[in-house]
Amino acid sequence: MITKGARRIAGNRMFDEFVALLRDRKIGSGDRLLGERDLATRYGVSRPVVREALQRLESFGLVKKSPGRGSFIAGEALKPDVISQYFSLLVALERVQLPDIMSVRIALEVEAARLACKNASELDRVGLEQAAQRIEVALNDPSLSEYLSAEYEFHDHLMRSSGNQFLGLVYGSLRPLLKQSFADRSQIVRASPEGSRQLIVSHHAIARAIRQGDSVLAVREMLEHFDIAERFYGDGLVRKEVATDTRTASD
Repeated sequence: MITKGARRIAGNRMFDEFVALLRDRKIGSGDRLLGERDLATRYGVSRPVVREALQRLESFGLVKKSPGRGSFIAGEALKPDVISQYFSLLVALERVQLPDIMSVRIALEVEAARLACKNASELDRVGLEQAAQRIEVALNDPSLSEYLSAEYEFHDHLMRSSGNQFLGLVYGSLRPLLKQSFADRSQIVRASPEGSRQLIVSHHAIARAIRQGDSVLAVREMLEHFDIAERFYGDGLVRKEVATDTRTASD
């Protein structure tokens, strides 16, 4: 009798083989998969193993089941929101801290700024400049929701301007976590008028460097942007995170 552990290993192997077939484009959108019995025979596994592998593929949005017709390769590629759910769960289980998330964000956005200098279209450049202007206007809005929206729009637009599809996919998959970091900062952003002023200048400087196509300057401005955020808001965010952890531990 096959053990639960052995069945999980067999299911993982089958899942990996399906992913490899997709990656190598040996199967594609709309292709109908063999039935459970035929798949079990082909891979030398039991039908429960096949069923488990198909359920995993379906949970990732790679396979869709049609009642009475069978299983098909999904018409769309793996969506960022599916990966987002996985990352969010992983962060919750592993209790990943905000500084770790910020380190990843910095690495992604600095590289995006460098790439945008050579890949951004005129529409991208105008979009960045308009987003920077919107941030400046939003800081005078009584509600922080407009500022939060404008801030995220700028950085999301920066990623799209990089011209790197995979970079955008990774950033998009982290979207819920990144939005939380924006939300945390927005709650204390007005505590320092000088910090807010410097961030406004910084957003314009990043957009201007990309407009000029100066990758060295764009990277420098991007790093300075995060330095400003750390100088003026870093302590506040750390205190907020520690308070949240304390409350969670006491519940």
